[in-house]
Amino acid sequence: MDDYDNIFLHVYAPTIVEYTKWVLRSAIDQGIERLYFLARDSWLPYNAACHINEALQLGLDIRYIYVSRYTLRNAQYAFIGEAALETICVGGIDITFRKMMCRANLTDDEILAVAKDICFFDRVDECLSFAQVLEIKKKLYQTDRVFEYISRHSKEYYDNTRDYFIQEGLLEDVRYAIVDSGWLGTTQKSMQQIISHIRGTTSELLGFYFGLYDIPAGANPDSYFSYYLKPKADFSRKVHFSICLYETVISAPVGMTLGYERLDEKMVPKPNLLGNPNADKMQRNLMLLTSYLENMIISESFFGRDESLIIEKLLKLSMGRPTAVESKVMGQLQFCDDVLESGLQQVARRWSKRELLKQSFFLKILFKFFNSKVKLHESGWPEGSIVNLCGEGVEGKVALINERGYKWGMYLRKSIGA
Repeated sequence: MDDYDNIFLHVYAPTIVEYTKWVLRSAIDQGIERLYFLARDSWLPYNAACHINEALQLGLDIRYIYVSRYTLRNAQYAFIGEAALETICVGGIDITFRKMMCRANLTDDEILAVAKDICFFDRVDECLSFAQVLEIKKKLYQTDRVFEYISRHSKEYYDNTRDYFIQEGLLEDVRYAIVDSGWLGTTQKSMQQIISHIRGTTSELLGFYFGLYDIPAGANPDSYFSYYLKPKADFSRKVHFSICLYETVISAPVGMTLGYERLDEKMVPKPNLLGNPNADKMQRNLMLLTSYLENMIISESFFGRDESLIIEKLLKLSMGRPTAVESKVMGQLQFCDDVLESGLQQVARRWSKRELLKQSFFLKILFKFFNSKVKLHESGWPEGSIVNLCGEGVEGKVALINERGYKWGMYLRKSIGA
């Protein structure tokens, strides 16, 4: 085994198994009959769930369903009107006006036409700050053209998504829940709104997640269940955790779902043909996880063992205080935080000393909230970027403390609604 194999087996394999064990136990306790594991972040938990379900003869109906934020949101845009801008105009790493408009499937000509309407024609590929994204959204609310284009493209997405949902049993009278990585719970909200619109009546959807930083406004908190991170809590865990790294490691080897099409009287997902740039590693992950499960004793006492504190220690060390080997090996995995996965980069982005200085606590606060002209080159896993640049010595440790200070400040600020 190489360094990657060792890191996966000692950190991520036990994490996935413990999380999956919690999902299955929670489902049984709540009388859930069917679990839908969502592509792509639930691919490894889905395989673990199938293994445990069979080993213990739990009798759960475990399924894997192809969805993506992009497909679900484009289906939603057919009936939510101007509210579409709230999911189109959101920030991200190296976000541009073009990337935002591509989230709604606009063509190049349509993007330029909308940009001209808001006097942004020559800046469609300029990287935007968070403040600029908010200003653009404000201007878009004042133009009709963007809503005409969004409506034009969304009808086909809605029709195909409706047929796929019906085919996969999401409208059947059975108690089920979805399983996903989590973070903001927006996928659950999108699916619930689409299902409710198809049925013509409000439907409540349940979701099990690895972690939740928040839930959508107006959502029922009793419908969202989280294993490792909970809204307005678990600050120490959040400070030492990387969403981007976690999603990069546990993803499926195929590309994200871009929509659905009918093939031989069946609705099938249309994947991004570019695939997953880390596909070989993802296939390797499944082989390692399968071997890990096959060497575990899965007996009647399986659900009685709670190893969540061990998982916390593993993740805090590997993600929050990585070694030089961990930073190099895991940090070079390719990642993108945009729904269309345009502009891939290493999850531990390569920083210069100058960029690291800009990421310091006070300067980062200043740039983000008071000087929108300064562009920060965000990293999906800043701790990995720091150790790759500074090493494990004093300089690296000081930079990591600075990064944790910034995260503490952000999470505390959000917790009090400031």
